[in-house]
Amino acid sequence: MDKLKNKARIAKLKMAGLSGWLRRHLFLSIILGIILIFCLGSVAFALTFYRDKAAPGVTIANVKVGGRTKEQIIAIIHNLTKNIRLSLKYDGKSATASAKDLGVDIKTEQLAERAAQTGRNNPLGILFNNQHFDLVGSYDKTKVKHFVDANFPELTTDPKDAQLVYDKDQNRYRVQPGTVGKSVRLLDLYRQVEKLLKAPQITSYQITTVNDHPTISDKSAEETANKINQSLSQSIQIFNGDRTLWTIDPWTIADWTSFQPNHTTSSYDIAFDKDKITKFITETVAGELSDKPVNQLAITDGNKQVLQVIRPGRNGQTASNVDDIANQVIAGLKDGSGKRIEMTTKDSPFQTDAYIAADGHWIEYNRSTYEVRLWAGNGIVWSTNQTSQGKPSTPTITGLFRVWYKVYQQCMPNPPAKEPLCNIHYITFWQSSGYAFHEAWWMNYANGNVRQGISHGCVNMFIGDAKRVYDWASIGTPVWVHN
Repeated sequence: MDKLKNKARIAKLKMAGLSGWLRRHLFLSIILGIILIFCLGSVAFALTFYRDKAAPGVTIANVKVGGRTKEQIIAIIHNLTKNIRLSLKYDGKSATASAKDLGVDIKTEQLAERAAQTGRNNPLGILFNNQHFDLVGSYDKTKVKHFVDANFPELTTDPKDAQLVYDKDQNRYRVQPGTVGKSVRLLDLYRQVEKLLKAPQITSYQITTVNDHPTISDKSAEETANKINQSLSQSIQIFNGDRTLWTIDPWTIADWTSFQPNHTTSSYDIAFDKDKITKFITETVAGELSDKPVNQLAITDGNKQVLQVIRPGRNGQTASNVDDIANQVIAGLKDGSGKRIEMTTKDSPFQTDAYIAADGHWIEYNRSTYEVRLWAGNGIVWSTNQTSQGKPSTPTITGLFRVWYKVYQQCMPNPPAKEPLCNIHYITFWQSSGYAFHEAWWMNYANGNVRQGISHGCVNMFIGDAKRVYDWASIGTPVWVHN
């Protein structure tokens, strides 16, 4: 019981002490409360105000954007981009490139979003945020180079490899020296543009250049020239039997030769154009030996069986190993050794140029005997020599023709008379300029004009004979006129 009384007495004394302390420090307590309320209010205000804005102390490319909304930050980034200027200088000449000229592409939306979220994503450190952002973007190296080339074209000259030139007077190749080129040191320029992205401003840059040496030097080209000149100095001959057909001259070999740059070995690879070599052998060398075939001219039936040979055919002769010769020529040129290459031949068969008698019918006229023959295949079905033909000044032409037009009756010219001859029947034209078999009512024995040369080129016949030919012939029937 006494213990309980003691505890109660002690608690009463403590409360009395606290109450006394509060009475003694009332002013200080009020001040501390006000400060606490202000701090809590400030934090609450900051959390609300910076919810959609960049936190204080945030910078983009060293520009403060704290308290700015995303839209305001986008406007700031656009202004920063406009400030990107690169003044290029070389030998007293200058040109200023804008962000557009450099192909600058800033990720504006993405960067503004990240900056604006700093007030939302870090509430505890919102009043003490010193976060820095660089401009997030890229540039176009191709556009940078294009701007330099357009404004300083004199700074870019391509190097030229040493060339091999054929000297016709000396029959050998000589070296045309190469030239050193020049170009802008682009790597340093690209680094300068990258710095601009981090700190947008107007910056001057002194362009520097570098020498570009040819891939193939004069010395390397000279080695190639010596090699090809060794090939040119050797004799390459093509023969048949004991006859030398052709000795290939150096300028012909030069026409076949090309030099392909090999950037791996920094030298030229020598190549010989096989197509040109083959063409030369076929058209020039083989022409010394070849003989073209003469085609047979014949009348054939619908099955291509020969009914009458008009002109016999003859086989020709042609080179048989052109491809092998071309390969041997190339081998000789590559190893720089002389060669004597044999050309062999083979027969080149003739073809038949056929005038087809589809139904087996064809017509023959012999000017020497005045005879017309109607043929069916290989057999004569009718003939007559009671005709007249062209006079010496307008002879009946010879050759192989086809019936191209038939007319029962018409008038025909009769120069030099102005009036034509009319009432002419059974006209079978076998040449487009007017040659024909036809009736000649003026032809008779009394006049002595049978088996004579009296016409303007047509074959004149008695009316019954003309009808026989007219009925026998079809359009396309072969007609052979000969002596």
